[in-house]
Amino acid sequence: MSVGSSKGSTSSQSRQTSTREASPTGASRTAPSSGETSTKTGPQAAPGDRFEAASTQIAQSTSPVRQLRSSTTPRTGTSGMNVDRAVAHLNANAYAESQRDCALHVRRAIEAGGVRLDVNTRPGSAKDYGPYLGRHGFTPVDTQNYVPQRGDVAVIQPYPGGSAAGHIAMYDGTQWVSDFRQRDMWGGPGYRREQPPYEIYRP
Repeated sequence: MSVGSSKGSTSSQSRQTSTREASPTGASRTAPSSGETSTKTGPQAAPGDRFEAASTQIAQSTSPVRQLRSSTTPRTGTSGMNVDRAVAHLNANAYAESQRDCALHVRRAIEAGGVRLDVNTRPGSAKDYGPYLGRHGFTPVDTQNYVPQRGDVAVIQPYPGGSAAGHIAMYDGTQWVSDFRQRDMWGGPGYRREQPPYEIYRP
């Protein structure tokens, strides 16, 4: 009889200890007995240990995600352009419809942002502004999975049957603007339909 009583007491203590370790209140935990150690290493591990093991696996699986986010940080140019001033100037002078003067309006907005553009090498067409902006500190941005940022400039090449000058526009944080407030980056049905090559430059 005394032997059976001892076994029941040991089983009761084991259950109490397991309950205390699984408690989420953060109270001090009782050191496990040798019987509990044997139980945890088997298929019936205590809930607290299963939670800790799962937490370790989650931390290991999320590590590559943190590295991926770090590697896709948007690039920033060195033009020193004051984006607020550039965007304010752009919007203040934008029309409701195209005036066929996109390069002039975007260039003046960039200058209003404090960038001193070289007059002698200024392109005659919007399509040629890419290298010009690059020489003034604007950085090309990867267009794959592209998310626009305020101050970004899109330089779009011409399409067959459209203007030979191409197109240029700046993103104001809400919409693309050139000499008029555009529906999207393309700035017209022809560009939207043909979707010719384009580049994005960040100040």
